[in-house]
Amino acid sequence: MNSLLIYCRGILTLVACSFAVAVSGCHESESAPEMIEQVSATSQGSALPESIEIAETFSSWSDFDGLVGIDGLTVYVRPLDADGIPTRAGGSIYVEVWLKGRASGLAEGERVGIWDFPLETEADLEMRWRRSLEMFELPVAISLETISVSPGSAVLVSVTYHSPRGEHLSDRLEMRLPLARASLTGQ
Repeated sequence: MNSLLIYCRGILTLVACSFAVAVSGCHESESAPEMIEQVSATSQGSALPESIEIAETFSSWSDFDGLVGIDGLTVYVRPLDADGIPTRAGGSIYVEVWLKGRASGLAEGERVGIWDFPLETEADLEMRWRRSLEMFELPVAISLETISVSPGSAVLVSVTYHSPRGEHLSDRLEMRLPLARASLTGQ
């Protein structure tokens, strides 16, 4: 439904821009091509976001290798344009994971790692964008053997979107590990 709204909004804006250019008689106007280019990007769902959010209901601990046990987590990130409509925008997304409640001297806790997901090419976007969910899917591999965690422990997931213009948008989510030790290690 949102994709249809984005498409219709883009077509209507394109028609309005074309009409304004025709009425004004400014066929060589510098602003007209820019407006049409902007409309084209918006109608394809690739406008730069005004905010981002981690989709809590979709983000979860994951098993990437098919063996019993958690191998990391999958973070779903939804960039939103000025109207609150999801947009598939280029740039890059950094994911940081912090162990919560550690005596590290940092407010976030001890950093587990940072992962970079470039969204610079169409192939990058196609690999990460989930059209049916209108979100980016970001797999974060974490070896739970290398960090000291127990069932029910919390981690803080921090996501930062970096736009091609150098703007930064962030969101955070606290996630608890499953309570069953077997789901953590397979034992």
